[in-house]
Amino acid sequence: MLRTFLVLIIIHFSFYSSSQIFSPGQGVIDIEGNFYPTVILNNQEWMSRNLKTTKYNNGEVIDLIENDFTWSHTNWGSYCFYNNDQSYLDSTGLIYNFYAVIDSRNLCPVGWHVPTNNEWDDLLLFLDPNTILDWDGTQSEISGGRLKSSNSGWYLPNIGSFDSGFDAQPGGRREVIGTNTLGFNAHGSVSFYWSSSSYDTQVSYGRFMGNSVTWIKRSTFINDYGLSVRCIKNGSQSEIIELGTFELKVFPNSTYDNVNLMISENLLGETFEIYDLTGKIILTGVLNDKIQSIELTSINQGIYYFRLKNNSLEQRIIKL
Repeated sequence: MLRTFLVLIIIHFSFYSSSQIFSPGQGVIDIEGNFYPTVILNNQEWMSRNLKTTKYNNGEVIDLIENDFTWSHTNWGSYCFYNNDQSYLDSTGLIYNFYAVIDSRNLCPVGWHVPTNNEWDDLLLFLDPNTILDWDGTQSEISGGRLKSSNSGWYLPNIGSFDSGFDAQPGGRREVIGTNTLGFNAHGSVSFYWSSSSYDTQVSYGRFMGNSVTWIKRSTFINDYGLSVRCIKNGSQSEIIELGTFELKVFPNSTYDNVNLMISENLLGETFEIYDLTGKIILTGVLNDKIQSIELTSINQGIYYFRLKNNSLEQRIIKL
């Protein structure tokens, strides 16, 4: 019998297939009982509504801060309603500062997390093969139009193909410069989303898109800013496969040159294959060390799969 370990390796850049753009997920419920529909894009499962929880995963309450001065002088997790108006909650969710995003109590539901900068890049790369990775500015000329909702309160004209199922909502932001809060702006015209990745101790990465354009941009935002949050399911980009005493780690998931392997001792001597989406085997080798590196510089840009075979195992595991 055959059991196969299968791990996705994304080697920039991928390509887009219009026939398999998205499928609906099962949805997820947060600590307060709020239900969020979800969408699966490139084997990543994302919320398709903005987060609106007022509690961390352990049930502790996130601070609600309405006062501008207090908001701009806070270095702990906080949230607010856009324009301090609760009527915006159902349409565009809540606004959070970055301290809430990285709080160890976890802003997202159990089994979910705020996406990293790389996970945002992987999503954009799937939607647009011409995405510019690791870039502050316009990353894609078309993916904003694909990610947006066709309604959900967007001002007109709202331009895009709206075909990803992500349904980005224009929640606006709470803007801070230095120790001064400039206030709320851009509701209805711009979606701003945090990643969980910091640039330095003061600013962190996010993405934004507007109603009258189809691009999406990466930018850095002061950690005191208030932006919307989407969550991604754990394991969407996980690199560890574990079954009983067998363990394999493939990292990084996205790479320009080499991919690294860490394996349990009982997998030494196993044969691996790397193949493309047509099933063509591109590279083969043997696992000779518990930690080893595979050079991929000779492989063209695209999406490939790493497969590890063991004749004593009986089923296939896919972990992306």
